[in-house]
Amino acid sequence: MPGRSSDTRARVREVADRLVAGGVSVRDITIDSIYAEIRQGSRTTINDELRAWRRERALFDAQVTAIPGPVLSAAEALWSAASQAAEVALRDRRQEVEDQAVAVRERLQALEGQVASEQARSAALNVQVAAQEAVIGTLRQDLAAARTAADTARAQAEMLTSQLETQRADGEHRLNQQRADYESRIAALTEAAAEKDVAYRAEIEKAHARLEGVQNHMLQQVAEARDLAKKAESARALVQQRSDELAVQLQAARVDVAAALAAGAEREARERQEKERLDAAVQSLQGQIDEARRGEAAARERLAAVGEQIAAQAEQMKVAEREKAGLLDLLAQQSRVGRSGGTTSP
Repeated sequence: MPGRSSDTRARVREVADRLVAGGVSVRDITIDSIYAEIRQGSRTTINDELRAWRRERALFDAQVTAIPGPVLSAAEALWSAASQAAEVALRDRRQEVEDQAVAVRERLQALEGQVASEQARSAALNVQVAAQEAVIGTLRQDLAAARTAADTARAQAEMLTSQLETQRADGEHRLNQQRADYESRIAALTEAAAEKDVAYRAEIEKAHARLEGVQNHMLQQVAEARDLAKKAESARALVQQRSDELAVQLQAARVDVAAALAAGAEREARERQEKERLDAAVQSLQGQIDEARRGEAAARERLAAVGEQIAAQAEQMKVAEREKAGLLDLLAQQSRVGRSGGTTSP
């Protein structure tokens, strides 16, 4: 650094002149004595400048030796005054420079503190920025994943909506078919129940017609009554079987209707009305079945009454047979008595 080197050389000359002025010989001035005063520069710079100063001092001393005493004294006094003035000015300048250096160092330290603070703040900001960038990267990944999930969910929702519409249409179609089947079955069952009721009534009427000649055709009527009882029992079993089948079908219908209602939530009101209509039809059919059962019970009661009448008439026939036997015995006795009387009379 040229500025620092020039200052070192100037101070080497200044210290050397001051030491000589203080009574130190030129030979006793060394590099160490100069460095102990100035505390700066390299030994090479101090040595070079001290050699140059010695050469100049030797030349000056040789010139001074040739100068007369009064002139030399005046020159020395002038040089001393100039040296003192220069030293004062140099000291003031040095103090000023040192003050400026202190201020510069303080300013430098302040700037270094500010730089360190800014560096720390910059490092903290860099850490925050890195953390924010990491968070932003994570958020971007989460956003991309959320968008992907949303797209997937939207596609699944559209697919499920399509499937739901298809299932709803299929459910409505199956429900309509089942409703038509149930209505057809209910109509067929109602018609069958009506036919059965007519058949039962016809059988009962036939039984009444047959029972009118029970006294003349007792054995035949008993056989027919037994046959009729078997038919009635078979009819009752058939009615019971049909009733059980209808109950199973009605239970299955209720299950199907409940499943159809659960599958089609939007059509709940209409399906509820349909269920109520079906329940009404079922209740009507149940009423018809109950009526048929009551008719069957009445027929069985009538058959029981007819059986009782047949039993009573059989008992009456037995009594009549016994009376007839008694009468025959009485007639036989009377005949024997008449024949015996006729024999004794002559």
